[in-house]
Amino acid sequence: MTPDDSSRSFRWWALLGLGLVAALVTAAAVLITQGGISEDEIRSTVRTTIAAEAAEGFVVTGRLSSTLSGSSARRWRIRLLDIETGRAEVAVRVPATMTYGFSLDDFGPDDIRFRQDGVVEVVLPPLSVFSVEPELEDAEVDIDLSGQARLTPSLTARTVEQTLRRVRPALREQAEAHLQASDQPAVNSARALRRVLAAPLEAAGVDLADVRFRFVVAPGDTLDVQPEGERRSIPAE
Repeated sequence: MTPDDSSRSFRWWALLGLGLVAALVTAAAVLITQGGISEDEIRSTVRTTIAAEAAEGFVVTGRLSSTLSGSSARRWRIRLLDIETGRAEVAVRVPATMTYGFSLDDFGPDDIRFRQDGVVEVVLPPLSVFSVEPELEDAEVDIDLSGQARLTPSLTARTVEQTLRRVRPALREQAEAHLQASDQPAVNSARALRRVLAAPLEAAGVDLADVRFRFVVAPGDTLDVQPEGERRSIPAE
């Protein structure tokens, strides 16, 4: 081998060595950025964790407490004379707890992304009411009877039953209206998911000190667990 050939060979191996070093540095940087875990692994961890929290395929992320007031009246009349002969007025106040969240069917792998800046981004599915539980044992029922109504207790009991039967659908309607009108359920859901996801992601190798959770409520509308830039933010709990 001539000196020129030896020199060219040395330069070739040197360039190859530099290329390998650069590749290793790049790989190390990726591992450091992602905490040694791939986006697919993060997706799998998030999906598995949320699925474990699902009851009947539904992930409950918040609760609402409310008291519903309602009333109804039943009148007894002599139609020909247009005379009222009795009245039963029923007024109820029923405390209740409603839960809300999202269906697991609306949450897929593409709703989870791990960005290069260390943001775990989760697209929050549409929220809906899961359960409505009136606390009938704590209900307050006031009955005001007059005239003929005192003589027909079975009809009065039926009036009470009809009033209570309307409580559950009225509470569901109230809860659905709250989900549409208020941002707080989305904030509560983001906080709940952040608490649920933090531990398994950390166990999987994600350094939570360098990771933020971002929840996409709607296109262009996000909630960050930690504040950044001009985005709306919520504090971690």
